[in-house]
Amino acid sequence: MLSAVDPVTFGQNLILLIGALVLLGGALVLLVATWRGVKVLLALRAGRRARKAYLRAARRADGVCYPPAIEGTCTHCRRADRRIYFPSDSLEELCPRCYERYWREVEAGTLIPSGANRA
Repeated sequence: MLSAVDPVTFGQNLILLIGALVLLGGALVLLVATWRGVKVLLALRAGRRARKAYLRAARRADGVCYPPAIEGTCTHCRRADRRIYFPSDSLEELCPRCYERYWREVEAGTLIPSGANRA
């Protein structure tokens, strides 16, 4: 029965099968490379978003870093907060709302910090 197989047809079918396997392998490599590329782009975008969120949380509206903070009570409004800032040019301990008002007044020149004359 095996002797009845035409060697030309068998060779053509074998070449066709090998070609199909090579094309499938190439398609698989292309698919994996595309998937990895998409994942890298998504990771880069997530990294940019995380950096922007960090900068938004760690910097004031004018781009300057916030001073050190701990939990405590604001000396101005007497509220307890998780973030109480200690401005370097003041003896006050300020909550985020009072600190926002404070640094804007200092920048505008309408407020002289209480510790500005410290030696």
